[in-house]
Amino acid sequence: YPSLGENFLKPALALQARIALTIVLLADDHFLELSDKAALAVALAAAIICGYDIIINAVKDVIKRDFLHENLTVTLAAILSFAINRGTEGVIALLLLQISFVIRDYALFKTRKTICEVIEPDRKMLKGAESRADAKPEHFVGTILTIFEGVAVPSDCVVTEGSGSVDMSFITGNDKRVRLKKGDYLPAGSVCTDGQFKAEVVETPDNALFQKVAAVLKNGYGEMTETETAWTKASQYLVPLALAVSAILMIVLTFGYHVSIAEAIRRVTTIIAIASPCGVLLAVPLTMFSGIALARRLGIVFSGAKAVESSSKIEAVVFDKAGTLTERNYLVTEIK
Repeated sequence: YPSLGENFLKPALALQARIALTIVLLADDHFLELSDKAALAVALAAAIICGYDIIINAVKDVIKRDFLHENLTVTLAAILSFAINRGTEGVIALLLLQISFVIRDYALFKTRKTICEVIEPDRKMLKGAESRADAKPEHFVGTILTIFEGVAVPSDCVVTEGSGSVDMSFITGNDKRVRLKKGDYLPAGSVCTDGQFKAEVVETPDNALFQKVAAVLKNGYGEMTETETAWTKASQYLVPLALAVSAILMIVLTFGYHVSIAEAIRRVTTIIAIASPCGVLLAVPLTMFSGIALARRLGIVFSGAKAVESSSKIEAVVFDKAGTLTERNYLVTEIK
């Protein structure tokens, strides 16, 4: 589940190649006049190429009694499709599942990147602090830096002289310039857009504000919300229930309504194919991720999905810092 801290990456080239090869085999089976045995062999090859990992994971899920994934239901649907001589449809089921994995993983990859990585400034801007090979990080604390227009700040500082505007878009989430004066906090990665400052370094590069915020964000997605926990418990019984209903329906259709076995299997396969609870289990965290990403673009940083869920119960907000509303001075000065 995405809210459990999984590291979703772009799909591997091997998976993309398997999907492409499966599509080619399906096209050959459709457009070429193959014998029944040849068509079956092509369909079996396509199923193995496309879904061997799905089948393996389905077996592992059964051993672990984990019925929250779609591997088991789609594998059963594919097997039943081959049993009634409709192997192409079984391959298509496996193929669609693989494509959905690719789309889901890429969407989560982009969303997590928006949430977690945008908070970090461009590493090129911090080279000024890294260029001195003989200087240790602690040597920067207490140093007075002179910051001109166009210069990036290498470490967290406090302005001691001067005033001007800086670009903090990597933290605030928008391109609006922040006006600073003596005593204001100047985080590492900020770029002076006009004016001139003298600032005292108060943190080492490793303890920079963006590092702390990024750590809070990345750690915050390891906890499930109350909604996810409730759905997870309920979904444990969905797949076993669907399989039991399918078995009963198979008997009733065959002996009660004299439906052919092939037709009964086809109808039962439909139930099995749609019985996966993953649609619901993915919808909740994806909705949370989308909300967090949208808030991030508006300059609001949530520490995790639990914070988003809790925010629905907020009835009042109290600001105790002078200038927060009147001067729009939103800078974070301390994280505990």
